[in-house]
Amino acid sequence: MAKLRGGQKANFTFDNRWVVPYCPALLREFRCHLNVEICATVKAIKYVVKYITKGSDMAAYQVRQEAASASASTTAPTVGQSAHGKMIDEIKDYLLGRYIGPMEAVNTILGFEVHSRYPPVIRLAVHLKGEQRVFFTRETAQAVAARPKDTTLTAFFDLCRQDEVARGLLYQEVPRHFTWDNRAHTWHRAGRGRETA
Repeated sequence: MAKLRGGQKANFTFDNRWVVPYCPALLREFRCHLNVEICATVKAIKYVVKYITKGSDMAAYQVRQEAASASASTTAPTVGQSAHGKMIDEIKDYLLGRYIGPMEAVNTILGFEVHSRYPPVIRLAVHLKGEQRVFFTRETAQAVAARPKDTTLTAFFDLCRQDEVARGLLYQEVPRHFTWDNRAHTWHRAGRGRETA
């Protein structure tokens, strides 16, 4: 017997099917409810990625003008030919149209951002000593092999030798306190109020 809002009683038995799975550790950590499920099949990625890669609503359509008086034909049209004997170019005739709703139209017209990237995400390199990825052409192969550019990881080791604050940080914490200079391949102390993931 279940008690509903308003003091009403329902003759219904609740079991685990009616309880949303959750993780108490995540609940404490993030202070909000998180629905946690184990993705055990390859099909799970379709669910995870479906909404980001779905794109907008689209339709393939064709605009054509029908003859006012269709003459009766005793022979069936061949492939690629209409009933009137005219050749049909299906690729040329079909257009792909995208539906833009009022909200997207207003955001686009007024120049609002459709999405944002906050906080910025920095990809941190992880590799063994001397096994970082290098990119070269035939002309630059010897120069790159002699002195490969520093990665975020090798620059982190250099930073720890030079900076007292960096020595107390884990590798994944460095982007919160330092910015990566992609041209110089070095870490620089970040300004205040900057968040990075």
